[in-house]
Amino acid sequence: MHNNYKTYMKEYYQDMRVEFIAGLEAVDTVVTLTESDLLKFSKHNVNTIKIHNPVTLVSNHKSNLNKNVIVAVCRTDVKHKGLDYLLELAQRLPDNWQIKLAGDGPDKEWLKNEVHSKKIEKQFIILDSLPDEELQEHYRNGSIFVITSRWEGFPLVIGEAMNFGLPIVSMWNTGSQEYLQSGKYGIIIADHNTEHLYRKLLPLLKNIDLRQKFGNLATQRSHDFRLPYINEKWNLLFSQLNEQN
Repeated sequence: MHNNYKTYMKEYYQDMRVEFIAGLEAVDTVVTLTESDLLKFSKHNVNTIKIHNPVTLVSNHKSNLNKNVIVAVCRTDVKHKGLDYLLELAQRLPDNWQIKLAGDGPDKEWLKNEVHSKKIEKQFIILDSLPDEELQEHYRNGSIFVITSRWEGFPLVIGEAMNFGLPIVSMWNTGSQEYLQSGKYGIIIADHNTEHLYRKLLPLLKNIDLRQKFGNLATQRSHDFRLPYINEKWNLLFSQLNEQN
């Protein structure tokens, strides 16, 4: 299940929910990405398990966290990715900080127009989708990673940013919660309020020692999403299914 339970039920399959649930009940195993989805999908199939997606964009070179750059990486979809919130955040930033967003998508022109109309071209830099080497450099050149999505299944960009030692600040969604574990490995905002987001972000803007603290926590958490570790879980699942059949 690539996305979260609510999105499937309320968005993707709202007009064919009966058929979707019948499919869940018929399969041998349902694989979910988060603890929240594990509990919810288990209502339809007792053979429901959780296996995280692996992070494959890895590097041993971390950010030094000394640039006044907040990194974002996402598809430019306003509603899903909460880009309206990100714009509001950019307007609150001190003059010497900026957001750099890498990504492409259906609302990119809208986003460019909003940045221009709000006169925040210096605070909000829009980049294209980046190939792996340039994306690695994008993460390394940041000091904080921010995600403002309204919903997520399991956003791989958080795992990527963690691997580069970036402190994570996120608005609440089930995917971010799975990574950050109610604040154990980063800062997660309980609501989608940009004032609350900025208040939590401000100490990180002012204090590199605090950034390093949360960056170390992020690095620690990133080890849980390495490919060999995730592969072991899939191999175990396939072995169990082969034995059953």
